[in-house]
Formats: sequence, C-alpha cells, structure tokens
Amino acid sequence: MNILAIGSHPDDIELGCAGTLFIHKKFGDKIFLLIMTNGEKGGNPKHRIKEAKKSAKMIGAEIIILDFPDGEIKEDLFLIKTIERHIKSNKIDVLYTHSKNDRHQDHRKVAGASQIAMRYVKECYSYETPLTPTSFMPKMFIDITKVFKKKIACVNCHISQAMKYYVKHNALNDMSSFRALNAGFENKKFEAFEVNKILKR
Repeated sequence: MNILAIGSHPDDIELGCAGTLFIHKKFGDKIFLLIMTNGEKGGNPKHRIKEAKKSAKMIGAEIIILDFPDGEIKEDLFLIKTIERHIKSNKIDVLYTHSKNDRHQDHRKVAGASQIAMRYVKECYSYETPLTPTSFMPKMFIDITKVFKKKIACVNCHISQAMKYYVKHNALNDMSSFRALNAGFENKKFEAFEVNKILKR
C-alpha cells in the first residue's frame, strides 16, 4: 500500500505515528511524509528541515516539506487542494493526520482539511502527540513495542526541539505505556488513533 502521513511541523509525525510507519515499512508499504511548514517559529528552518530529512531517511520514507506559514495555516480550499494533490499523485491508500481534537491551531486546520481530502483514500486515522488533550478518543491501537526504540531515534533527530518537555523520552514512554494499558496490555508500547474512515469492499 501507499501510506501518507501529514504533519503541520517537522516533528509532528514522529511524535504521533513513527512506530506505525515502521511497521508499514516492514510489510513493504511505501511511505510518504508531507510536512506543511518548515517550523520556523520553533527554530531555525534550515536546521528543522535537515532534521526532518534525517528522520525520514531512518523511516525509509519520501518526504515533502511545504512552506505554509508556521502558526498561521488556514483551513481553506488551497490547503484542501494541496493535500488532495499529494494523495492523488502518490495514489495513497492510507492517510495519517492530526486530530481535530488537538489544541494547536495548525494541527486542527490540517486535520479539518485532511478529513475532507480523505474522500480519496481507503483509510484515514488521526494520531496524537503528548500535547493532545483528553478529548482525543482513540478507537485503534497499534503495538509498536518492537519498534519503539526506532521511534525514539526518529524523535531524537530533531535536536533543535530537544529542550521541549513533550519531545523528551519520558513523555513518549508514558504516552505509549498508557495507550498499551488502554488496549489491554502491560509492559508494552502502543500508538493510538482516532478512526476517520475505513472503506471495506
């Protein structure tokens, strides 16, 4: 399958679904990462782009970084059409994106546009980050225990963000352990997703 993960900023995808992407790669799926901004409000954009590319290489994914304004993404027709263009050109089957329940304005706008563009995919799921509020209501849980260290390694590529508490290992460890308990397993690591669309034939 062809998989597209969308993030508003260079580290969002790694925080939310890097483990799941490693599992997709293991099964031979082709991975595309679409980053909407270069994260200029969170650090030097040249550094952030370099970090994102390093992480994408670890995942084995093709990466596209756009130049929407960090912190000021608008949920309009241009955003929707941009996402649709990448879905169509890469013949995407499965889409991972932000949650509409996220509290960051860019995340919410990209989530809204993605849920319109998802008409062109078979499956669409929303991921969380350590900052996603409790209104996030997951229905799908992916066991990432065997690839959790790889997820952390991808997050660690974003050296410019290392001082932020939600990027630190303990935040990701606690979130992944909590979702494992939600799924009914202890001593494991899970990523959790809201389910937006599943097409069965």
